[in-house]
Amino acid sequence: MHDSSSPLAIYDWYREMRTANPVFRDDVFNAWHVLRYEDVRAILSDPATFQSDRPAFRRPPVDVYDPGEDTMARADGARHRMLRGLVNQAFTPRVVERMEPRVRLLCDELLDAVAQDGEMEVVADVAYPLPIRIVMEMLGVPAERSAEFRRWSNAVVSGGSGVADVGADAEIDAMREFFAGVLADRRRTPGDDLISRLLAAESQGERLTERQLLNFCALMLIAGHETTTSLIANTVYCLETVPGLLDLARRDDCAPVPRVVDEVLRYASPVQSVLRFAVADVELHGRRIKAGDTVFPFIGSANRDEAEFPQPDRFDIQRPTGRGLAFGHGIHYCLGAPLARLEATIVVSEMLRRFPGKWLTRDVDADTSAPRFLFGIRRLPLTWEG
Repeated sequence: MHDSSSPLAIYDWYREMRTANPVFRDDVFNAWHVLRYEDVRAILSDPATFQSDRPAFRRPPVDVYDPGEDTMARADGARHRMLRGLVNQAFTPRVVERMEPRVRLLCDELLDAVAQDGEMEVVADVAYPLPIRIVMEMLGVPAERSAEFRRWSNAVVSGGSGVADVGADAEIDAMREFFAGVLADRRRTPGDDLISRLLAAESQGERLTERQLLNFCALMLIAGHETTTSLIANTVYCLETVPGLLDLARRDDCAPVPRVVDEVLRYASPVQSVLRFAVADVELHGRRIKAGDTVFPFIGSANRDEAEFPQPDRFDIQRPTGRGLAFGHGIHYCLGAPLARLEATIVVSEMLRRFPGKWLTRDVDADTSAPRFLFGIRRLPLTWEG
């Protein structure tokens, strides 16, 4: 599809496909890919036609544990409202606000460790450890288990590919056993953490079931750090590679960091696509999508659609905000968006303050396959002057 090694090469392919084949069937994934902004936004806005929950014939057997089942991410309608209403009671704006001092302190600790070196590996040194530590602290679990959390997260993501993996299954079982133990402990001794608040949450006489609680913990583990890690790394990459952006960002009155982060969310969306299932037969651009078919609306492509964003391949912090789809749209808009923005803004602001002079990235390791579901820079070595 393309052979460039640039982390952003995927966007060249998106541009070609939006013109030539904006809705196409991918035999590898046995799914439809939808690439234009108008179509992607319409799909995300219409859960009655494109549902998040898998059709019954696609679900695993009842005795097989799937951490993606029975969560807000795979629920629509009344069940989604119930689940989100319960989680909202625990994941409030005040909870996020209370995390800011801790995010700043942890960011300082991580950057202190590399500040005198003149170089760092952005992902390993800050973009990964900060979000995962914050998620662990929110859940009230020990920070020393972060290596296990990473293995579990990777196992859940690889399990979502549909490829059988005995090792991943073992990690997922270990994750379930761990969180089951945490839930039992919090029932005996509640604390001031997200799991305790979820256990106490109630809506119209309903509480989260054991399975829903276990799967929410898995969802927090993945959604709470994978995309934020990418957002931080993508922002640093853009600051170094977009001509003039680094100098502009250092003049805070010209380019406040939150505006830079907003444009990164459009320009290099951490989430490239999401999963939906057609409820009924639908025709889109002459293609007949049948009931039960898998559909991938591509957020990464939609956010670079020239029909919606003038000069979409230009990084422009003056763009009007609010039309990007990086955090989704409609009822499934990402609950953790404020926390992700907060973490990225704090890390990037501190890096700009601490690391003067020219920045240089080298030997960037990124997933450049197409299509893909996350925009992931896996390794981002950075040096700076001064």
